[in-house]
Amino acid sequence: MTVVREAWRADDVGSPSLLTAAIRRTLTYLERERHPNGTWRGRLSSSALATSMALLCLRRGTTATERNLERAAAWLAATQRADGSWGDAETDEGTVNSTALAVAALVDHDRYRFAQHIDRGKRWLASMGGFATINDPQKASLSGPGRTMWAEVGLVPWESIRRLPLEIVLLPEQVRRTVSTTFPAFLSLSILHDRHLRYSLPRRIVRRLVRRWAIQWLRRAQSSDGGFEEAAFLTALVGLCLRETAGHDVASRCERFVLASQREDGSWPIDRDLESFDSALTIVARSACGDRFESPPDKALQRWFYESQFQEECFATGAPPGGWAWARPGGWPDLDDTTAALRALLLLGTPPEDPAVERSIEFLRAMQNRDGSWATFVKNSSVPFDLPCPYVTGHTLTAFAEAGFTVDDPAVSRAVRFLHRVQHRDGSFDAVWFRNATSGTASVVEALTRLGLQDTEMMSGALQWLLSAQDVSGGWGDGLRSSPTAEETSWALIALLSVNRRTPSIDAACERGVSWLLETQRPDGTWSCTPLGFYFSTLRYSDSFFAVALSLQALGMFRAMRGEADDGNTARIST
Repeated sequence: MTVVREAWRADDVGSPSLLTAAIRRTLTYLERERHPNGTWRGRLSSSALATSMALLCLRRGTTATERNLERAAAWLAATQRADGSWGDAETDEGTVNSTALAVAALVDHDRYRFAQHIDRGKRWLASMGGFATINDPQKASLSGPGRTMWAEVGLVPWESIRRLPLEIVLLPEQVRRTVSTTFPAFLSLSILHDRHLRYSLPRRIVRRLVRRWAIQWLRRAQSSDGGFEEAAFLTALVGLCLRETAGHDVASRCERFVLASQREDGSWPIDRDLESFDSALTIVARSACGDRFESPPDKALQRWFYESQFQEECFATGAPPGGWAWARPGGWPDLDDTTAALRALLLLGTPPEDPAVERSIEFLRAMQNRDGSWATFVKNSSVPFDLPCPYVTGHTLTAFAEAGFTVDDPAVSRAVRFLHRVQHRDGSFDAVWFRNATSGTASVVEALTRLGLQDTEMMSGALQWLLSAQDVSGGWGDGLRSSPTAEETSWALIALLSVNRRTPSIDAACERGVSWLLETQRPDGTWSCTPLGFYFSTLRYSDSFFAVALSLQALGMFRAMRGEADDGNTARIST
């Protein structure tokens, strides 16, 4: 507590407080990391899944050099865990998904040189149930790629794997779209599976027509840079599956995208970057520190958001115009990036009646689920990672509130009723795209505060859960016994600091949380990041800017609550 008390005041010679000094360090870091177009891009963790699939894809192509392949294989070998497994992110615990694909990639690359790594990986997988687990979608969330690659490299016969039906393309468009971001992978794997099946002549003719349609869909969904959803893992999977088909042109573009996104150490991240989300989070954080956004880089960022907004319906998902993706050109519009971009535009000085703001509000209204919630990519989906999400719903409600809407708005009132229905008995809320439950609960608390619903039973329960979930160190983890992280501590602090009616327990929790952030800040103004985000069926990742921007926002809000100021902030970040 001593560190925080000292941070509330300047010392006798007038030097800035510890709190303001910490904020200045982070603002200086942000100034240094800004790109010429005004944006920020954090570093996504390298991924064994993406690296394995990229290696498998490039070995079948014609563009990669031996150095590209060797660096990828060496990175996989070096990042195997002591127990023989591989994790999704660089520091993550082992998973069946990552280990199955890493073993397949090393077998395909050089099964003799990497025999020890392969054997250790197989032994770990055997302890998890072996190929029966890989082949079971109920046990391996990325079973499709895992079992297919094991057949592709000869670890199991094709006849032993579960096949995906290519006939899914014959379903009505609205049904197909509920498969959401997995549809390119589903189509591609189905095409590869289809090549290994035998049918009667009439069925072969029908399936040839269906396969042609599927390739046409993938060709149209492929972005101008050759990628699918800006993801190396997904793009490499599509490229591998289509290499020996009439979609070889799609495969060649996939290969070029994958090759261009390899890191110097030989690895790949799961996605290119989260430029839109990282930039929006940074704007919100700077606003909490009192910045006024009058510099040329800020105006450039405002233009970038204008230009990045979707002006047409998204072909792949049917989402209407008005949304934003996490990155362009290959990202798909989604709710969390759209709400973040909308908040950033408003803070950058865009008036509520601006066409870009109005289009984004129309997008949000059109994407609301039947139950009043919001998911991420498509409406009313039953896919696990695109289910109704309290975390996304909370962020969407916060954006509505900042755009001037109240609980009298029909969309807002429906969403509040949804949140009331799905709150857990302990007061917490879920998050589909981040690990439970701090992120989901914090998102809802912030939204309820913005909407003036602080005196509700729902708010009381959520606040009590956040207070009870605080670690003895002062930080927050996921609320389920995990160690504290900068991201989750900041989410909790942002929620608690947004509450207008202060109580001694809330203030004490904020003091301890800020103390934890001050003690864990690194000398360059950043914080360690944690793999707590999810992509594609529970695939974990970290983004360095989540920790930086969220922590800065929490510190800025705390300083504002204490009545401190630093007039030098704006000048420092805006020059």
